Amino acid sequence: MKNNDNRKIILIASLIFGTFFGAGNLIFPVQIGQLAGANWLPATIGFLMTGSMVLFLVMLSVSVTNSNGIYDIAKPVSRWFATLFLIMVHFSIGPFFATPRTAATAFSMGVESFLSGSQRPVGMFLFSLTLFTVAYLATVEKTALTDWIGKYLNPLFLILLVVVLVIAVVLPMGSPDQPVNEVYRENAFFTGFINGYNTMDGLGLMAFSVTIVSAVRGLGFKNKEVPRVLVKAGLVSILLEGLLYTSLVLLGVSSLGQFAPHANGGEAFSAIVSYYAGNFGTVATGLLITLTVLTTAMGLISSFAQDFHALFPKVSYLAWLRIAAFS
Repeated sequence: MKNNDNRKIILIASLIFGTFFGAGNLIFPVQIGQLAGANWLPATIGFLMTGSMVLFLVMLSVSVTNSNGIYDIAKPVSRWFATLFLIMVHFSIGPFFATPRTAATAFSMGVESFLSGSQRPVGMFLFSLTLFTVAYLATVEKTALTDWIGKYLNPLFLILLVVVLVIAVVLPMGSPDQPVNEVYRENAFFTGFINGYNTMDGLGLMAFSVTIVSAVRGLGFKNKEVPRVLVKAGLVSILLEGLLYTSLVLLGVSSLGQFAPHANGGEAFSAIVSYYAGNFGTVATGLLITLTVLTTAMGLISSFAQDFHALFPKVSYLAWLRIAAFS
């Protein structure tokens, strides 16, 4: 394979990772680490089975079936089922749940603490409007998604996250031998296995598949090359995710040397970053979360618009994009 093709595969891998790796992927492993304590390894393996391997199976299914998206995957059952399945998946992880949650999560972890109680409703509205306006403008051109997420936003997010993880390795808060919460005392593997589904990445990546396939073709790969590129890029992104998941779990375990388990992974992650960086840590946490939810929001609204435009072509891609972004 030419070096140029290898670079393109890395770019697609970055796009795949950036679209599905949301705030939940960042904070769930930290919470698992705080609860699993010394049983972190079996809990992590279980989490990776459903949190990462399912994603690769989704990419594999899109590849081997030469599908363009959700509709093509479900069409062998029947056309009406494929239509219903597409609508249910997109609305359940889009306007009805995941899309608004992206703004809410970033606001609560990065902006809310700087505002008084009376300012928060207006602040939440302005923050959400700004986030989805940026996501909309960045996805007006379908081909621009690869550059925005693959080249710029996701690498910036990874650099910031790696800085946090490296500091935690150099200056650990505690050893991996920490108390185990009752939830993970027995059957830690299966508890982690079940919690891997909480990321909702299986459905999410299925929804994003139309955007990813379009991006692969937009980079000049022929139709017969798309399956091979999807498998290779998907494997790279899943391996990267597995490495980050393991590091984040260990970060949560180590934090027990300084903190009691927090109510959720978001609070734990904020406390950890603040421990190392003080007030700047709050800003850094907000920036990290905002970057990760922005890339996910871009993937969600673009995939929604592309799939619904293909299903109902009389309504333009831009019209569906506005519905997804501002509904």
